[in-house]
Amino acid sequence: MEKLDEVSALIHKAKVAEQAEMHEMVISSVSASLKLGPANSAQRGLLQTAYKNMVGKLRSSWRILLSQEKKHHDEEDEMRERVSNEFRMKVEARIKDVCHRFLDVVESELLPSLAHEADEEEKVREMVRLLKVKGDYLRYLAEITPNAEVDEVAEAAAQAYNAGLQISKAHLTPSSRESLGIVLNFSVFLHDVMNDRDAALKVANEAFESAMEEIVESKETRSEADGGLSDATLIMQMIRDNMDVWKKAGKKSGA
Repeated sequence: MEKLDEVSALIHKAKVAEQAEMHEMVISSVSASLKLGPANSAQRGLLQTAYKNMVGKLRSSWRILLSQEKKHHDEEDEMRERVSNEFRMKVEARIKDVCHRFLDVVESELLPSLAHEADEEEKVREMVRLLKVKGDYLRYLAEITPNAEVDEVAEAAAQAYNAGLQISKAHLTPSSRESLGIVLNFSVFLHDVMNDRDAALKVANEAFESAMEEIVESKETRSEADGGLSDATLIMQMIRDNMDVWKKAGKKSGA
């Protein structure tokens, strides 16, 4: 009972920290609770949200600094280019730290905790979600890794995405949020990191068509008020928007 009370207190502390946007406090509180037992869905969610918020801000800063650096380079302003580069390197170091920390938690705590999940369907859904975010954080690392060193990181990301995709195909419906979510991010990885437009379009289009077919077939039993259907149509729209952009870019380049 004391251990449960301590876990509850730590989770409450993490939730308060989350509301205050104190992401490191969220992570430290949940990490402390994990020493008392395997992660549950609430703990997994708190950790994923905290790391997502941290890395999201850092990636935004990195893109701004990279843009400034290129701008100053084109203007032959060496001093400003050097300052932007110095700041970008610091942000890159922070991105690497956050990504590696989260990937360590996924491997050592979150994925193993699924063995204690009694609901088999939820276990599968969470497995797909975790493999997706594993691929995402490896993708973030690949984005800032020099070309000469990117292959190993990119391969690890592809393996994570592929593993999650195969599980979703075997156990989930094509229009589930998890199935569409991993396709959305995997196709972006293929296009942006691997520079493989054809593969990105293939993965995205196959998933889009399968989800659309399922939705049409089940329209009599599902309504627009269905939360799952709402999620599906939103993600499908994002997938379709990406495909449209990629196709147009291919036409302009003559590919």
